[in-house]
Amino acid sequence: MKKFFIVLGLTLALVSSVDSYATAEKINREIVKSEVLKNNPLISIAKLELDKAKQEYTKASSGFFPKIKFQAHLPQNLREQEGSLSYKSFSCGVSIGLSISGLLTTHKHLKEKAVGVKIAQASYDRAVADAIYESSVKYIDLIFYYESIELLDKIKKRRIENRDIVKLKYNSGLVDIVALKVVEFDIAKVEHELKMLKRNIAVTSALLLKSMDRSDDTALLETDERLDIYCKELPQEPDYCSIIPTIPEFLIAQHKIDMLKKQIARIKVENLLPSVSFSIGGMCNNVPDFFGEQDISVDYTLFAGRKLISDIKIASNELKIASEGLKNTIGYLKGEAIKFYNDLVSAYEAIDMKIQSLDVLKLQAEVSSQKYAKGFLKYESWYNTENNCINSQKELLQAKKDFALETEKWRRFICSK
Repeated sequence: MKKFFIVLGLTLALVSSVDSYATAEKINREIVKSEVLKNNPLISIAKLELDKAKQEYTKASSGFFPKIKFQAHLPQNLREQEGSLSYKSFSCGVSIGLSISGLLTTHKHLKEKAVGVKIAQASYDRAVADAIYESSVKYIDLIFYYESIELLDKIKKRRIENRDIVKLKYNSGLVDIVALKVVEFDIAKVEHELKMLKRNIAVTSALLLKSMDRSDDTALLETDERLDIYCKELPQEPDYCSIIPTIPEFLIAQHKIDMLKKQIARIKVENLLPSVSFSIGGMCNNVPDFFGEQDISVDYTLFAGRKLISDIKIASNELKIASEGLKNTIGYLKGEAIKFYNDLVSAYEAIDMKIQSLDVLKLQAEVSSQKYAKGFLKYESWYNTENNCINSQKELLQAKKDFALETEKWRRFICSK
């Protein structure tokens, strides 16, 4: 954290003294995504948890294999015969054992672990979607600031043209000093906004580098992409009943129910069925006879106290709780899906309305500017029209950013990669 603030301080100092971004590292959406997938610590943790679940599944399958034991015996008093050790001095043996009832328990346990892998996979998918979303928000901010600089450069040029018009009228005595000071302040305000945007780029670059878990000496990030890459088309409204079962939160809740059912089945197998084991083996001295002995044992516990009843009841109650939780999750996810998609549609429609409004205001500004230059329009009407047109350009850019953010929210919700 200390290093992060040091880098941020150096970056701010750099931005305040340098107007060019030629030395910045250029990135794009795909680079950000790949860096996050590779370096994000939360994704790494989720991946380790997934690998752990897979190893637990592999470990559980070991119960299907028989236990093989090898024994060897060497007496302390060795008897020599013709200068060599007598074969009668040694004994060895092999035994192979297998629990029949244990196979059933292993089978049930393996099913539980398989469900555990599915839960870990859903958790991993959610971690990936969350991490990509967090970095995407910062990347959208970065695009917005660069695009805002381009827009303010155009606005500054327009403000300078307006000042020159007012200055001519002031020198001719057609407007007072207040009108001139107002348009001069407008230019100073734009220059201040440009400096703020450059500082915002420094801050956002540092935050984005942190989300990508980058610890190099890069101070600034640059991108040629613009917000229009998010505004190409509106996703089709989904079938909410079919999309909800694909969301990680639903899958996790459903898999937990499945796991609890399998736990109950395993508990019953472990406690209600007799323990049956089979072993074969033997010892030999001269002629190997490893399978001279066979043994089959059957154990059955007639009464194990209230442990079995309690275990089944506890698991059954947990199953009921999980079932109710799934119902609640389905209702919550459906509400969120409708909300997120409607917000996305509203943001998309807002862009179209801003474009239409800007087209009208641009035409109005051009006409009013010509009338004001010729003296056919009062200063106040001309100035208000100019401000409305400039503000409309800013509002359109903000609308594009809002839609980009809503798009990423939707992608995060449905866990789209």
